Amino acid sequence: MIPRESARTKFLKGRLDEGFNEDRVARLAHSLVRYACDIHGLKKEINVAIGYDGRKESARFASIAAEIVSNSGLSVMLSSGVVPTPALSAFVRQQRCDFGIMLTGGYGPPPQIGLEFKDSSGAPFSLRQVEKLFSIYSSREAHPLDVLPRRDIVQLDFLPDYQSYLQNHLSSGAFESFARDPKNSANILIDSMGGAGQTIIEDFLVTKGWRAQTLFGTPEPQFFDRIPQPIPENLQALKYNVSVVNAQIGIATDGDARTCGLLFGNGEWIDSQNVAVALLWHLLEQKGKQGPVIVSSQGTERVELLCKKRGIPAIDAESIKGVHDVKNEGWILAVVNGEGLCLGPDSAECDGILASLLFVEMIAMAGKPGRELMSDILREIGF
Repeated sequence: MIPRESARTKFLKGRLDEGFNEDRVARLAHSLVRYACDIHGLKKEINVAIGYDGRKESARFASIAAEIVSNSGLSVMLSSGVVPTPALSAFVRQQRCDFGIMLTGGYGPPPQIGLEFKDSSGAPFSLRQVEKLFSIYSSREAHPLDVLPRRDIVQLDFLPDYQSYLQNHLSSGAFESFARDPKNSANILIDSMGGAGQTIIEDFLVTKGWRAQTLFGTPEPQFFDRIPQPIPENLQALKYNVSVVNAQIGIATDGDARTCGLLFGNGEWIDSQNVAVALLWHLLEQKGKQGPVIVSSQGTERVELLCKKRGIPAIDAESIKGVHDVKNEGWILAVVNGEGLCLGPDSAECDGILASLLFVEMIAMAGKPGRELMSDILREIGF
């Protein structure tokens, strides 16, 4: 889950046309090395996974960070290609890495870029961790560490781990049963917006017997002349084509696939509050999950209504510093800033790909069109 914004988090990101360059990346990488050695000492082998999105300079900056970290004696696994942020987080967790570094600008405009740091769970650094990193970055300690011998950089494909992670969180049988029934419309259209989501959703659905097609599935630094945020004004092509191909729903993922936007088959936008409440209903009613929900100060009113109706605790995100404060309490969903969806502690990071596929799984389990199902859910909560 993304920690709350702080003035001091701004040192982690910037614009390529306003001075965010290799020197900033190098200093941030040195800061992480110092932080890691402060935490773990010099005797433990420290493992760091590094991923990047498809923005201009992301791959080069990732290589710079990898060189600095490996030269300092830490073990480095560098992604061999563009990966979504949630895929980097899943890789960190499944490979038992100590830290992760992601080069991405999220859904910001193309010049926006930054480094995001992950802990061993794959979750973003908490504000406390960011503050510690900032103190190192601001001091003379953010320089090379020459105590440990250099290690080789290992390049790996991070996507198989993420695909396995998705398989473990979704019911293949539900998707396959729905697709086998000729009366069902097992047809999905995806817009990856030229971002890191690529064809991951399509690849998953096709193996389950669904018809799926991706628009703008190749990573492109300018995101095909759009800001890579999945909101209605940026999704005209998807809105038009879902009805043309008779899709069950349309799915869009942002620049690093951490958030998503959904459309019904007639091109109607599904409000982000409705997506969140539908996923909570799905987790409770169809997947049998139980546990508290983390809500933000805006965009979660319907989620809170369903929590109240079902007797589920709703934890105010403003009362905590990050996911670390509640990760051991069995929470099942966090709604971040009204749009980011983090699906329980095993998810570690907001995940637009998993959230989208869970919405499709909900339709498959219910055996009815998404618009009809959404109306049923809203009637239940009385909104």
